[in-house]
Amino acid sequence: MKFFNMRETYKSSAFLFICLAVFACKKPEVDNIGLGLQPEDDKIYSAVTDTLTLNLRTQKADSLSTDELSEVLAGNYQSSAGGNFTVESFVQMRLPANNLVFEHPIDIVADSVVLYLSASSYYGDTSLALTYSVKRVLEDIYLDSSYKSNAPQPLLDTEELILPGNKVQTVKPNAELIVGTDTVPGGALRLKLNPQIAQDIFALSGGTELTNTAAFLDYFKGLYITTEDLGMPNNGVVYGYNPASVYSTVRFFYRDTVTATPDSVLKIDFLINSSSARFNRFVNNTAGSEVEMYLTQGNAAEKTLIQSGGTFWTQIDLPSLKDIPFGTDQGAIAKAELVLPVNIDAHNGVFKPHERMYILGVKDDGTAFLLDDFITEGDNFYGGFYDESTNTYRFRITRFVQDVLYGSKENYGLRLQAAFG
Repeated sequence: MKFFNMRETYKSSAFLFICLAVFACKKPEVDNIGLGLQPEDDKIYSAVTDTLTLNLRTQKADSLSTDELSEVLAGNYQSSAGGNFTVESFVQMRLPANNLVFEHPIDIVADSVVLYLSASSYYGDTSLALTYSVKRVLEDIYLDSSYKSNAPQPLLDTEELILPGNKVQTVKPNAELIVGTDTVPGGALRLKLNPQIAQDIFALSGGTELTNTAAFLDYFKGLYITTEDLGMPNNGVVYGYNPASVYSTVRFFYRDTVTATPDSVLKIDFLINSSSARFNRFVNNTAGSEVEMYLTQGNAAEKTLIQSGGTFWTQIDLPSLKDIPFGTDQGAIAKAELVLPVNIDAHNGVFKPHERMYILGVKDDGTAFLLDDFITEGDNFYGGFYDESTNTYRFRITRFVQDVLYGSKENYGLRLQAAFG
């Protein structure tokens, strides 16, 4: 899944296509039932309109829940439309076993510590090298707590854990990486950390800190992972890493110097997995970007912006929908389709379109809900998939329009947003 897609929509070209099947019929005589499929006295008309007024405006999202997601995210991109976007992640590493004891703790020498994260998705230019930063988290993070995309940054240690010369990395999502004797499919991030992390943990052998995971997390609360600002306008990349992958781990390489083979390199994995508390934090600086103008101009802006990560969505108001002459005794909506064109030139081949967008209904308090068109009719009917041939998104919202015209739903407009907020 690509989380951080941006999409600009041309407002002047957006339209709602409505096909009305309007009919009037008399009550049939009992003796005449079934004599014809279309009695002469029954009148069936159809009408099509695409001239409804649509008011679109960019809205700034409040926040998004980002704890225990399927991916740990890191990266940076900049766009003239949405500004500078950086992702920070916070994740626990866990004990490989309870009551962890090393046979000769004072004679163990830590050779290296490597953080591996298996890449599972990306958005942007994967040819770019990112400069990573990893630090120790000094505040507890909890698996059963809720964390938002705009949460305050937890307290961090000031020491950079990545060894000099290892901070700049290029991840190849479709390439293979050898991790020990294993081949990691899809590529991975490999960061060499300060081996003193392992040396300090070896010294705790037999102590309460290594009794169980809860005790260990009280000692080592987690890792902070982010990247530096690329400083490249209209470019960048964000990666998604899978914490549940068997290849995502913190691996200690060490030697036990009093064994018969003191030069043999041993290894032990401290776990990053689905039981690790984790959350992502998004920092979006929009100063000087076009979205500042969109937000200020509201309905008067020429375009709107939809950006994932709990940042921006588009409100679509349909003020003239009620002006369609329609009543419950007049028929049904055969089809209502919302068509939204995309400003493809704004994405310069780097920032790909959302594969899918969603149209949600809006309540009087501003909260959103799934439309019956999506719930009842399903994906193929509802739509929302990007069409490369026309650079448009199309949504069938027939039930919503009919409910509004019948008076069974109030019209507070619609919300256009990305799959990930």
